[in-house]
Amino acid sequence: MKNLIVMICTSAVTCICLTACSSAPSSARLGPEIQAYPAGVILGMNWQYPFDENEVFFTRVAANITDRQDFGEHDNEEGDGFGIGFGWRRYLEPEFSGWHYGARADVWNLDIDWRNDTGVPLTGKTDVWVIQPAIEGGYSWPFRNGEWSFDLTASMGAEINVSQDGDAVGEGAIVLLGFTFLYNGEWFPQQALI
Repeated sequence: MKNLIVMICTSAVTCICLTACSSAPSSARLGPEIQAYPAGVILGMNWQYPFDENEVFFTRVAANITDRQDFGEHDNEEGDGFGIGFGWRRYLEPEFSGWHYGARADVWNLDIDWRNDTGVPLTGKTDVWVIQPAIEGGYSWPFRNGEWSFDLTASMGAEINVSQDGDAVGEGAIVLLGFTFLYNGEWFPQQALI
């Protein structure tokens, strides 16, 4: 049942985002993104769709590699998986520069290998679906006349396990520090389309 709820929510968010992006300019921003948190790292590709010179909707596809050690429900939890994310960001200066703030939500499917060391050692594996809502803030530095930019972002949120196949694994508050390197130029100049 929880998998069905996750699938319905993900489909609804995707439809809303695609509808909103249909009016976005042809100059979507694209680049690699890295987010680090105390128990792991997220490596992904970030696409940003501008609504005007100060606001973007963004989405990403990413891999999440975690080594929770004893932060979770067991003496050691580690694993990885893939996910998608959506968000909104507002820049306080024109052309996607300066301070910014926003919100995001990611959905992850993680395979967690866990171990308990007390008494008789016990190991296992849990397949878990996670929803990770967060608020964020940061700063963006444009360079090469605004054709490229570097975003530094700090996020606070929660990891919420919505479906698990196996023993319970860790969830709770999360703090992330992220870096995004973006190409801001036009992918298809208007002259090339004529």
